Amino acid sequence: VHWAAKAKLVKAYRNACGWKVRADGIGKIAADTVHVAMTFYPPTKAHYDLDGLISRMKAGLDAISAAIGVDDRHFTLSASKASTVEKHGMVKCEISWATVTREARAA
Repeated sequence: VHWAAKAKLVKAYRNACGWKVRADGIGKIAADTVHVAMTFYPPTKAHYDLDGLISRMKAGLDAISAAIGVDDRHFTLSASKASTVEKHGMVKCEISWATVTREARAA
């Protein structure tokens, strides 16, 4: 795939992920740590490496980061593969976060 064509697809995917986060009612948050639990639903029964699947989510994770206003360096990740096949493939992300209080930071 030509780099320009790929860049266009990545940008569209990032935008779609960002809008999905907003549509789910998650806006800007004040968090010290964000955990993203990803479940990958493959489009076929072919074998996929989990590390490869995670790397394919870079644009999606960037979109989550932008939508919630937390730098992705504060993310922790977990990933699993679903045993079922989903037409066209899909990734379900569950987002949770924690905020450390000022008192806890000072201690």
